[in-house]
Amino acid sequence: MSILSLVRSGLTVELTFEVSTTASSVGVGDWFDDGIDESVKGEGPGNLDGSNTVDGVFLVDGTDAKKYPVARDSNNKCLCDDNLFLKDVTNAAPMVLSATFGAPPAYVKAVDVFIPHYGTFANVPLS
Repeated sequence: MSILSLVRSGLTVELTFEVSTTASSVGVGDWFDDGIDESVKGEGPGNLDGSNTVDGVFLVDGTDAKKYPVARDSNNKCLCDDNLFLKDVTNAAPMVLSATFGAPPAYVKAVDVFIPHYGTFANVPLS
């Protein structure tokens, strides 16, 4: 697991990270999901955000003690990679994933990035 970039652009932050493996193949599926199937929960019209997404990733602004979950559109669908069911990472082909968040205030220059099953990457600079 490696963080490729964390880029502020106006009111949002885009996280891009890469997953690789030394095994011949590993299924991704719901590995990075928040565990809540919003398509069953029924919040919002036309909600399509089920499991197998990257919506379990979040940012933590230590300066203001604030958590930033993955941003969602007007239908409550995450602004992140989804449809990860039956997708595999192989030793020959790492997988690049991304998620969008609301941006912390401009004076916040770094945040902690939490990625399910991999833990927290501390003090990642915002560029």
